[in-house]
Amino acid sequence: MLRTRSPVRLLTLEDRDAALELCARDPAANVYVASRILDGALGLHGWQWLFLLEAAPSILLACAGLQRLGLDARIRAAVEGIDVDDVTLELDLTTGPETFGSRSQVRFRARQAGETFLDCQAVRVTAISLDGEPLPLEVWAEGRIPLEVAEGEHVVEVHAVMPYSREGVGLHRLTDPADGQDYVWSNLALDAAPRVLACFDQPDLKPEWEISVVAPSAWTVVSNGDLVTSTPAEGADGVRHVFSRTRRFPTYVAAVCAGPWASEATTH
Repeated sequence: MLRTRSPVRLLTLEDRDAALELCARDPAANVYVASRILDGALGLHGWQWLFLLEAAPSILLACAGLQRLGLDARIRAAVEGIDVDDVTLELDLTTGPETFGSRSQVRFRARQAGETFLDCQAVRVTAISLDGEPLPLEVWAEGRIPLEVAEGEHVVEVHAVMPYSREGVGLHRLTDPADGQDYVWSNLALDAAPRVLACFDQPDLKPEWEISVVAPSAWTVVSNGDLVTSTPAEGADGVRHVFSRTRRFPTYVAAVCAGPWASEATTH
């Protein structure tokens, strides 16, 4: 929600510094804004318009669909103290028209000991482990999986059942009335990635990705990486498509399209 009691003007370096100060001291400030500023995406060549409120304790960005998120101590720790090295994601699209399986493994480094969390907006979570040790499923609450970590490298793995979307965000599934076929595609911006996988959903954290998808045998599947193998899936009625490791990018860039598509690939 945007309010415009002050005039709109171009974002300056002074505005950037003032915005970071506000985000750091105000628990209600927007962590998405803070992380985008730290990432350099809100510079003069990024999003251009900033609304400064005369009497409000926070800032709001004129960005379509931007969601307000609380900035508590745990989010602050995540902004400043976590580096994500890689994400391994496997999706199972053979489990029915309402939900799909999601297994994500996140390898990250904590610069100091403390508490952080993964974002996870699942229907249910079936397994959580940190550094190979299982965590109780009850820790998952209100879309978060809290993690208490020591300084150094860690691996967290989450198995979950996720909901298909019908409004074009997350992993959208559509039955085309023209042919009666189902089509699936992802849209993880701005904050929809946790509807598909457990992750650090923060745009300044940019891991490498390894994505695989189990899908019905008649479907074509494409993702960010090049297709490496397509083999019969173990324990599922479908084909497991494995894609090559990608370069680093944030969660909202990850993409999967699956269905009886016709696809064409180019290199540039």
